[in-house]
Amino acid sequence: MMEAFVRKAVFVVFLPFLLASSGGPAGQEKIGDTVFLEGDVGILRDGAALAADAVVIGAPIENFDLIKTGDDGSAQVTVNFPRAPASTVTVSPGTQFTFELSVLQGHTRSSINLISGSLSLKVSKLGADQDMDVQTENTVLGVRGTEFSVSTSDAGDVLVTCSTGAVACAAENGTEYQASPGTVVENQAEGAFRTIPVAATDLDTFRRTWAEQRRAAVRANALRLIQQNVARYQQLRAAFDRDYAALQRQESVISRWMDQDRRGTMGNASELGREKTAVAGTILRLRRTQFLLERVYYRLLRLRRLHDEGYGRGSISASLTTDQFFDQLQRERSGVELRMANVRYVVRLYARRNGGEDPTSYSLRFRPRERPVQEKQK
Repeated sequence: MMEAFVRKAVFVVFLPFLLASSGGPAGQEKIGDTVFLEGDVGILRDGAALAADAVVIGAPIENFDLIKTGDDGSAQVTVNFPRAPASTVTVSPGTQFTFELSVLQGHTRSSINLISGSLSLKVSKLGADQDMDVQTENTVLGVRGTEFSVSTSDAGDVLVTCSTGAVACAAENGTEYQASPGTVVENQAEGAFRTIPVAATDLDTFRRTWAEQRRAAVRANALRLIQQNVARYQQLRAAFDRDYAALQRQESVISRWMDQDRRGTMGNASELGREKTAVAGTILRLRRTQFLLERVYYRLLRLRRLHDEGYGRGSISASLTTDQFFDQLQRERSGVELRMANVRYVVRLYARRNGGEDPTSYSLRFRPRERPVQEKQK
């Protein structure tokens, strides 16, 4: 089983970077530094949680690290990879995100994958050969150099506020909505976008009020949200498990890559070509499914906490109650989290053997939704 080749995994947040020059050991892939830590913060690297005494101020952030803050946790990371725009990421409590950086044919693309929670970013002006975006479940934010914040709710709403510069918020149908000082952009859970005038001096108050209102809405609709997310989880989990089983059937390739990774070596060009061909399609499917599965999974973990407080108790189906499902989810947690960590590690190994590019570097931007996006103005 592929799990045997990966060390103990702990659920944390994740900061992946695909470096064209990667090919050596992980220690050669530093892309930033941890400059502030408080409370519960974890870092996952190559499918294993770093020891608590390694998660300290000054700890390096490497290619494909994953980072998570607990309810009392916060962090700040500076990205200082020479070819990427200098940036500072401030991580709020209860946040999970990924940051992927690829350097391909002289062009650098940085992409933050916000799974849940809230981030604030300060990004220097980008050069002509640099791109940066932030991805949520159904929105891509184009950045050119600015200070802004992105918040998500447990229902799937997204709020983008900008204190300087501007952020282009692209919907799945290609329509763009601009967040700038004086205007915020909201993507509602049902898929509708709207722009809202808010004075720059009132942004902090607006964000707090927005978050409180969304929490109240989640509590009021907890059972419906649990039912919807359980249905999505079951569907996505089945697809993920099917493709994960296919990846396990390539155990000889994956174990060889992991062994080479520990020794800082790679196979010859002929071997690499055959091995990449053997796993590329499966990795592509797993990454696309995992992009959605992670969001639903984290959302259900947070909904469980509300459920434990008495919100959303009831039946999911004729044969499954909410209590039964959350008991099942708890039993599955270690296996689900380990498998997602393993997939990330395999993607990192593939990227090292593919000039820094994984099979999904440019394919995770949009997925079809059930309803078209419509603009609302307020």
